[in-house]
Amino acid sequence: FADLMSPQALLSTLVRLAPAAVAYLPITFCGRTELVPPSAGAAAVPSDARVSAAYHDHLRAQGQHFDLPALFDACDDAGAARLAVGPSNWSIGPSDAFFPYMLDFVSAGTALPLWREGFCPATWRDSVVARGASLCVGNVDLLLALPAAPRAVSRPRRALQFSAPRAVDVVVGTAAAGPPP
Repeated sequence: FADLMSPQALLSTLVRLAPAAVAYLPITFCGRTELVPPSAGAAAVPSDARVSAAYHDHLRAQGQHFDLPALFDACDDAGAARLAVGPSNWSIGPSDAFFPYMLDFVSAGTALPLWREGFCPATWRDSVVARGASLCVGNVDLLLALPAAPRAVSRPRRALQFSAPRAVDVVVGTAAAGPPP
């Protein structure tokens, strides 16, 4: 679930909450959604690749982060060691109870851009069910060793300064930011 926050915010939070701990981050989406067998689409039915791209665009617009190299860079910047990284892929088949919900989730997230392109997301969904395709989702599990204390970084600090009667200014400066006082 590490994909639900920006990598920097995630690592900063983990290090502040649990310095020197081991953090297990399961089921971290890594930006791969595909259907097996794939379909090239036809007429009002978009290809699975087009639906997948629209779905990923939707997730990014909603604030999801699934750039693994950026997450690894944030780990390095925070001083967190990657103890293990391994696949945690999902294969959700038509007979799985979760399948219709996941298919609805993908369809709902892609509806507007696909409609704008002249496609019908409901028809795509029906075609997936009719052909018995499975939804394959790329995830990874991460195991991190967090550093003992956050690394000090320089960041802007804002303060209010009363400069005259009924006048307040925002003053921006920089200061080393370490652990909270």
